Amino acid sequence: EPTPEPTPTPEPTIKPAETTKFIGVGDNLIHGMLYLQAANRANGNGYDFEYAYENIEHYFDDFDIKFINQETLVNDAYGPATYPQFSTPLEMGYQVLDMGFNAIGMSNNHSYDMGAKGIRSSLDFWSQFDDIAYFGFYTGDDENEIKYLDVNGVKVAFLAYTRWTNGLSIADESCPKIVFTYDYETIERQVKIAKENADIVIASCHWGYEETNQIIDEQKECAMKLNEFGVDAIIGTHPHVIQTVEWIENPENGHKTIVCYSLGNFISAQSSANTMLGGMFQFDIVKTYTDLDDNYTVAIENPKFCYSQASASSSVELIFELMSFMKEPVDFSELEAT
Repeated sequence: EPTPEPTPTPEPTIKPAETTKFIGVGDNLIHGMLYLQAANRANGNGYDFEYAYENIEHYFDDFDIKFINQETLVNDAYGPATYPQFSTPLEMGYQVLDMGFNAIGMSNNHSYDMGAKGIRSSLDFWSQFDDIAYFGFYTGDDENEIKYLDVNGVKVAFLAYTRWTNGLSIADESCPKIVFTYDYETIERQVKIAKENADIVIASCHWGYEETNQIIDEQKECAMKLNEFGVDAIIGTHPHVIQTVEWIENPENGHKTIVCYSLGNFISAQSSANTMLGGMFQFDIVKTYTDLDDNYTVAIENPKFCYSQASASSSVELIFELMSFMKEPVDFSELEAT
């Protein structure tokens, strides 16, 4: 009988690319009207915030990393309080987690509203949960305080900075504190450490002027600095209204950063038309293997911006029908870096 042909050994192949899906939403700003409604709906058993998000919470199911700017301190050191110094019950924290948010930005102009006691209480709350990154307060121990998520084999670092604390400060030297957006020495140091330990660095910046769609020079300057330091994506908050998205490119090394200048409000009791229109920013983090030794590159691709609407009297909801060209999320993939 003829000798059978040997089965050929398969040629080794490079692993296929892996994609991690990111989405970010803006200010979760819990005014009194919201927590009073939540208390009423709970019938004397704490607070039920689910009604406020029931129309949109399942939109996030398809994303791996979900960022939210938790504008008000979730804590149990103090009872609920509204503007100008906010305090938010723990039930809101559980609601945020129930929606799947796993990247919790905490650096904003209300971070100091409840003082050192409120900060510690809020950090204690978030620290109970595994597989989330909560970030925005620092003591200088960057090696241990910079937060990361490892998703689909991609390690993402998160940083958060704010331009304002509404004139408040923290006297307690041992209490973690925010880093200001103009403290470039600290930011550069933190970004350097983050880049040494992660594939992608995402920074939340609470900046700009309230209730204007115009980007100010200070935002541009800060964005360029963070690009220079090596940040890959900047998620802007604070103006309570949406602002534009753009790629910026470092003229010396070619590093590109996608910048969403403001996502506006996710939910609040603000009632002007612009503050009721919020944004949701999404992109893919693509890990591409380059050889058989499993070396790889990581890049941000397919950035898109979609719109949401919220007021104190209704649930947050996704809007596709504002204008005909908004029936799909706006695609910024083809934008040229400037």
